[in-house]
Amino acid sequence: MDKLASARTTRLGVGTALALFISQAINWPAAFICPVLVSVLLALPMPRWRAKQLIGFVVVLGVSLLVGVLISPMLIQMPAAGLLMIVLLLFLVFRFAAAGGSAPLANFLSLGIAVLPVFGSASLDFALLLFTALLAGAITAAICVACAYALVPDPVDVAATKPPAPPARDPIESARLASRSTLVVLPLLMIFLTNSGSVAYLAVLIKGMSLGQQACVDSRRSEARSLIKSTVIGGLIALAMWMALKIWPSLLIYTLLTLLAGLWTGQRIFRGAGLGDEGAMWSYAFMTALIVIGPAATAGEGGDPAIGTMLLRIAMMLAASVYAAVAVRVHDYVFPRRVPAPTLATTTSV
Repeated sequence: MDKLASARTTRLGVGTALALFISQAINWPAAFICPVLVSVLLALPMPRWRAKQLIGFVVVLGVSLLVGVLISPMLIQMPAAGLLMIVLLLFLVFRFAAAGGSAPLANFLSLGIAVLPVFGSASLDFALLLFTALLAGAITAAICVACAYALVPDPVDVAATKPPAPPARDPIESARLASRSTLVVLPLLMIFLTNSGSVAYLAVLIKGMSLGQQACVDSRRSEARSLIKSTVIGGLIALAMWMALKIWPSLLIYTLLTLLAGLWTGQRIFRGAGLGDEGAMWSYAFMTALIVIGPAATAGEGGDPAIGTMLLRIAMMLAASVYAAVAVRVHDYVFPRRVPAPTLATTTSV
């Protein structure tokens, strides 16, 4: 089954690089989100995404973004009620993922529910602009995923193999994990709600939401450490890519560096027919690298000020990761796991 992991690794690099090239060439607002979405979809050990599934992905993200836009006026007129609505929706999304639901689906739902209200509370016009940009990014991401599977198909002898369905978690354990994820993202969300939005804040907020999702689906004892580790590795990858771009700044080099980063992390994400021991952590690290370097490349930043901005962005993400790790430990101390060890051992996290 090593050839299956090799195909998935190649597809991750090719698909993400293709998405980055297209989005950067068009250069719409928040274009860096398109390769981030592709990396999420292709970093999963699953069969080929069908057209119906990709259309569903676009529709789900579009609906969640629309919900976020609709919540924005409530945050302005009734802040407490608006915040309570967001918290409740995020808890339900995280509970869906913790119960064995689709991790990408939960990712996209939480993204729309949390991101748009933050920027809509500062400027509804900017939120509508971001809604259009994110929806365009989702459509482009779906096309790039389909192209990646066409360019790098699964091996013939394993293409039709379906992964076993993950066992459903106990409802009490699902609620516990959902409350843990909500605890992780709530303070971060409140901080961003009290500050005016910008594309740089958008990158950090997306990372914060991914921390909540990571805390939700990862039930290992080392999950707190992996939150920090994924941020550090992703930040180092982004800095290495940026230093290389300083030598030869061009879209072609940026695309090739993204391809290289996808291939390097993909070798650590996939093992056999599934994920490696720390596959989920490495997939979040790759996503973090794209989030860190994306705004700088999109804005055309250069020189020492760009390095300072990226370091600040990494520091903010690292601070959020440290908080998330502490919150996970505190939550697990107050609300310890109640699921027997054999059940947890058979649960996969993607």
